[in-house]
Amino acid sequence: MTDETQNPDANLGANPEANPAELSFAESSVAGTGHFILVLLLLLSFPVILHYSHIFPTEQTAPAAAGHLSPLLKFSIFVTAYLWFIFLITAIGVGAEGHTQRRGIIVNQTQGRYAFLKTIGVAILTFAAMMGIGIGFAALSQHLGMQSTALQLLSPHTVSEALGLLVTAISAGFIEEFVFRGYLQRQLEAATKNVFLASFLQVLIFTVGHYYQGALRLIPVFLLGCLLTAVAKWRKTLVPGMLAHGTGDALGPITFLLRFLR
Repeated sequence: MTDETQNPDANLGANPEANPAELSFAESSVAGTGHFILVLLLLLSFPVILHYSHIFPTEQTAPAAAGHLSPLLKFSIFVTAYLWFIFLITAIGVGAEGHTQRRGIIVNQTQGRYAFLKTIGVAILTFAAMMGIGIGFAALSQHLGMQSTALQLLSPHTVSEALGLLVTAISAGFIEEFVFRGYLQRQLEAATKNVFLASFLQVLIFTVGHYYQGALRLIPVFLLGCLLTAVAKWRKTLVPGMLAHGTGDALGPITFLLRFLR
């Protein structure tokens, strides 16, 4: 077991008695100001890049010819690469010397006995709640005649597309939770000195990052962000959210692959 899981006060740096609200940004952040701004720019530029590069498939396309990548596979490769690039940049900033708060981003308390079973249980409940949000919003949208085509455009039609989206989904489950519910949440808490305001801003940035899916999809994305943030703050660990997020995103490609194998 690592030091940060044994000692929940490790995140308070040299003075464990200090009130986080009384610490400066430099004392309570997990990375420097310049790095924080860089990560924000990378996150906010993602939907802009997708819009102007036309990487996101805007209509159903026929299977790509032999030797050519389909638009959906190109999209999944780009998103996966962008996610890992942001993770690399974030990890470098968190690992920089001089930031005593960098510990405990993924797990921020002593987990105790049966931690694994508790984590799996919370992940299952979180996944069920995510499915409830998705199904409920889909039903409401259909009732109002305001259906989004984003999910249809992100549905695989070939094994290569399904495998590409599966890699993207697993990457998103880990990286988005680490970056948004971990790094960004902690940075915004250090900047605002207010957990609720920091959580709102973090979820808002998370939601804006999914604008390429269409304005209608921003509503369930915002609700999912709130759910994952609440779970992370409640359990003081990102692992259940990572598992639930990755599984939810991977549901489509996994379903396609299971049908293909029949």
